[in-house]
Amino acid sequence: METIIRQATKDDTEAIWTFIKHAYGTGQQGTSRFKYPERWIWQFLDNPFVNEGGNKLPIWLAIRNNSIVGQMCALPASMKIGDQTYNGSWGCDFIVSRECRGQGIGHKLTEIYYKHFQVCVGITMAGTTRRIWEKFNPVPLRPMHIFLYPIKLDKNIFHYFLGDKFGPLQNISAKLGDVLFSIKRKFNRMLKNEVKSFIQEIFEFSTAIDSLSENTYRDYNAIVKRESKYLNWRFFCNKEFKYKVFVSKNNDQIKGYVVVRKPHPAELSLGHIVDFYAAKNDVDTLKDLILFAIRFFGKSVTTIKCSSSAINIEKLLQKYGFIRANRMKPLMLVSDLAIREKVKNLTEDWFMTLADQDLDQVVFNLDINQPI
Repeated sequence: METIIRQATKDDTEAIWTFIKHAYGTGQQGTSRFKYPERWIWQFLDNPFVNEGGNKLPIWLAIRNNSIVGQMCALPASMKIGDQTYNGSWGCDFIVSRECRGQGIGHKLTEIYYKHFQVCVGITMAGTTRRIWEKFNPVPLRPMHIFLYPIKLDKNIFHYFLGDKFGPLQNISAKLGDVLFSIKRKFNRMLKNEVKSFIQEIFEFSTAIDSLSENTYRDYNAIVKRESKYLNWRFFCNKEFKYKVFVSKNNDQIKGYVVVRKPHPAELSLGHIVDFYAAKNDVDTLKDLILFAIRFFGKSVTTIKCSSSAINIEKLLQKYGFIRANRMKPLMLVSDLAIREKVKNLTEDWFMTLADQDLDQVVFNLDINQPI
């Protein structure tokens, strides 16, 4: 039976939504209700970085018998790697209907997707997706971690992020974790963690942030530049989550920012530090942004979650009480051999957070049984 692989257009919107409903499920814990319509419209229709021409979308479809049986989606991004900026993409929402798996559809979707862009990056992916990517000789990037700041022990969070490390000893490890967390918290209270920077909430990124971005983006081997156009779309146009954005200032000059959000009603009791940024050598501002975020949540959540691929920030997070949890192993696909040669050794010092790819999604609380 023939399967057609083609790029989607806006005319496919309703059919794609029907496929999402079928592929991801619609039950209480089914994720399809968090995939569309609001999030999907924000990602693919209202995204200022989509530049496919005409009414094309950055989505590739597998069609069989006039029905969608698979999709590969892309979040386009201008990726600065080394001294060059590339037409890049974060891979997302890659899924094939269960009844059509094992027939090479995923391989075909991935191939046509990654050859469309100069650079494609996946920070985290399912095991099957990783096996498909590995067939295209990807460039492995330095691993990055989810970091957790425990305020009080929550067994659901402990098992979600750490339980697979302990297997059948989960109950014992949870009690041990309680003791370890208590010791860690006492140690942290001994630190003189004063926030010395002037930090205030903003409701839009002005072009003043562009100066910070322009002066600092070379600090890292690779980054999606934190410019006002990107940041406003990423945080203020996204209606799924209620982000709070705070900037650190010195004499009206923006030194850095932090983006946080409290949990969605369907989520575990997690506070999210989604993004934070300052000059790499501005340790004082980075420290103050981390401490400010911790104090923002107070005791309103049981755990604070964040992530960073930057080595300097990882060290700061651990210094101020965060512990490593899930390990992610990003991959980069590059079809042009000349570009691959340029970027293959620039893998160690990328700047990525929960704001990149589509990492900031609902982390389900499986104990919730009531309608949300």
